[in-house]
Amino acid sequence: MTFFKLVLLRLLPTLLFLWFFSLLLFALFVWLPGDVAEATFGTQGDAQALQRMRTALALDKTFVQRYLAWLADLAKGDWGESALYGVPVRTLVVERLPLSLTLSLASYLLATAGGISVGILLAARRRTTVLLDLALNILLALPSFLLGIVLILLFAVRWPLLPSGGIAEQAAWSAQARHILLPVLALALPQVAILARFAHASLTETLSRPFVATARAKGISPQGVLLRHVLPTIAAPLLALSGLQAAFLVSGTVVVEHVFALPGLGSLFLNATHARDLPLALALALLFATATLLATTFAETLATTIDARRVDKN
Repeated sequence: MTFFKLVLLRLLPTLLFLWFFSLLLFALFVWLPGDVAEATFGTQGDAQALQRMRTALALDKTFVQRYLAWLADLAKGDWGESALYGVPVRTLVVERLPLSLTLSLASYLLATAGGISVGILLAARRRTTVLLDLALNILLALPSFLLGIVLILLFAVRWPLLPSGGIAEQAAWSAQARHILLPVLALALPQVAILARFAHASLTETLSRPFVATARAKGISPQGVLLRHVLPTIAAPLLALSGLQAAFLVSGTVVVEHVFALPGLGSLFLNATHARDLPLALALALLFATATLLATTFAETLATTIDARRVDKN
């Protein structure tokens, strides 16, 4: 079965899950006490003003009516209007997507490249140094938001080398890169430790197999054995794990953007949730879920394809 057929077969369950996820999330927002009107005017606000806002936003309709209307608009490409910002949800997403996308992609690339490189280094040395082992354990134990605070204290307060947060929209690319460097490290370093541990264990186990000894007996250099025989063997599980890491990076972006005061989709989602801005919160939650599912589906499908080709080749 080709790669594209595998993707198509996995898209249908993904779409069904997204529909169920939207229904569950919509119900959670609707049935929890309070709404955007109370978040705007307060529970002691003018009763007539509260009612006018609820009527304007169709908050006085039943759950089924509101959900079906929202679903019909979504099918037509209308994401609704944000009650908190007073602009279309699509406009807010388009404005803030580049920053979050850059942060997530940079973190993912750093986590993948760094994790595999450290894993190869550990496998080549056959043992870990005390300092490297301690560093990996610390990174595994620290959540991204706490690591972000530590990085701010070290490199923005103790040694003022990098900005502690925020970003100027009109700043040059080099200035923007300096602003997202610490957030990228906060997101990527824990994932580097996870992937390095996994790669180290997989490489160590693979290097002890008979076919590696056979390749060495044929006079193949250690680098050739690693690149031509060992790494292709563990490529499939590494890809599957990297897909799971993409899910952690998407969820971690929400909190890390808040810690570093970055105007991305993560901070926008937290503001929308706090203000009970249903159209904005739903659109962003679905966007995060879609990105996570697509990343994991793509990685798992690619890993399955690579594994199947290796089996057919052998």
